[in-house]
Amino acid sequence: MALFLTSEQVRQVSTMEDCLKSCRTAYQLLGKAQAINRPRSQLHLNVGLPGIYYLFKSMEGAIPELGVAAIRMTSQMAHWHEVDGILRKEKQTVAKKGYLVGLIMLFDIKTCRLLCLMPDGIVDRLRVGATNALAAEFLARKDCRILGLLGTGNHARTQVLGFTLVRRFSHIKVFSPNAEHRKRFCHEMSALTDVEITPVSTPEEAVADADIVAAATNSREPVLRGKWARPGVHYSSILPYEPDQTLVNQAEVFIVNTRNPRGDNYTLTNGERFPYYEGTFAVDYETLPELAEVVAGLAAGRSRDNQITLFVNNMGLGIQFAATANAVYREAKRQGVGTDISDEFFLQEEHA
Repeated sequence: MALFLTSEQVRQVSTMEDCLKSCRTAYQLLGKAQAINRPRSQLHLNVGLPGIYYLFKSMEGAIPELGVAAIRMTSQMAHWHEVDGILRKEKQTVAKKGYLVGLIMLFDIKTCRLLCLMPDGIVDRLRVGATNALAAEFLARKDCRILGLLGTGNHARTQVLGFTLVRRFSHIKVFSPNAEHRKRFCHEMSALTDVEITPVSTPEEAVADADIVAAATNSREPVLRGKWARPGVHYSSILPYEPDQTLVNQAEVFIVNTRNPRGDNYTLTNGERFPYYEGTFAVDYETLPELAEVVAGLAAGRSRDNQITLFVNNMGLGIQFAATANAVYREAKRQGVGTDISDEFFLQEEHA
């Protein structure tokens, strides 16, 4: 039997603690070449409207020690446009108002059978939060007390949940362009973390005196400024567009999620200049350590308290979904949550 989970059931059984633990294992194994990851693949098709693209995305990973492989797939519409002069990518809910299409399929690598089918949305936020928290575990000073956060969306929430597991904060300051959003975010996250979280009116206020400065935005232009850089601070980004060139140049320890900066991208633009390829910093990715190498002890993290460190979660990895979805699946089975469906639906006599 295979297990089917709804988004609400994934939310019910998932915890950042479980996902962080599973991702730590996965990254350590990946760094030791004991797990495997396929770069993300994206199809971008212009649908005849300026800045509107259909996007089909997939990525896979397998972790032999956990006995699983997974594929994550999304089918969505994206709108590329400027907000206050900053280029942003915003998902459009065209399948059904308020809903997106994204799936994770988790497989048993010994029996080849489907173990679980679940929506990807909550897992997506959890794996990004767990990954950036894992990076902070190795790159941030042990005595960090203040977090400065840029962004108040869904990914910002899991960033807070992840960071508060690896460091003990006395105060978190939050900025986003929408005052009501940041006020509501701080109220909700203070209740979840038991940390004082306050909204501020400028990004400069958010980063002032912060020991960790984290960006969790949908911006396609820099929001982490090198002019703010101070010795000893760890800078964290969930997108390769968020740090500016000055910050990249100043970082004494610069770690990326993958040395593959773009994955596999295929575009049909109808002559429109596609913005995805613009706005990134200039760096030779081949010279940069990957997070998996740091977690596995094959590359150095922070070695001195006064170092400026930077982690850029520059591209999603299929192995993140294998690790996180496996944690969700195991907990759902333990709690008896989800709907069993016959995996005979996914078997066939015909051989290709």
